[in-house]
Amino acid sequence: MTEVITYETLREIQRNEKKGEKLVDLTDGFYTDVREYLNRDVQDDISATEIRNATAILSDIQDRRERKILSLALRTVRSKEAPNTSEMTTIEKDLFEGLIKMLENHKKNIENGGVVQKPSEGDAQEPEETAEKIE
Repeated sequence: MTEVITYETLREIQRNEKKGEKLVDLTDGFYTDVREYLNRDVQDDISATEIRNATAILSDIQDRRERKILSLALRTVRSKEAPNTSEMTTIEKDLFEGLIKMLENHKKNIENGGVVQKPSEGDAQEPEETAEKIE
């Protein structure tokens, strides 16, 4: 379902992201819908100033969401608790899962005495030791 994006919609999402620690629930097509809104012609009842302001708001929303996702990834790796990713879009879930893998790999490297392991593409692969050690 396509959500109708307006300047007011973006401001409301931004306010809600600022207010709480949790992510605001966004539709999976949110970023596509916003891009369509921002790519409209100035003649389509939208001013150039509104487009600039909406672009800045979108950037702020993205920054806040990225910080929250990073924080959730850190908490997940440290606590081993199952995270709630229901408020994330598909691309944000991909980011989250990538962060989890990177953080877990980093933790394994430290636990292995600083031996740097190449990230594996499969879960069952054995880590490869390299000559490089963290000192």
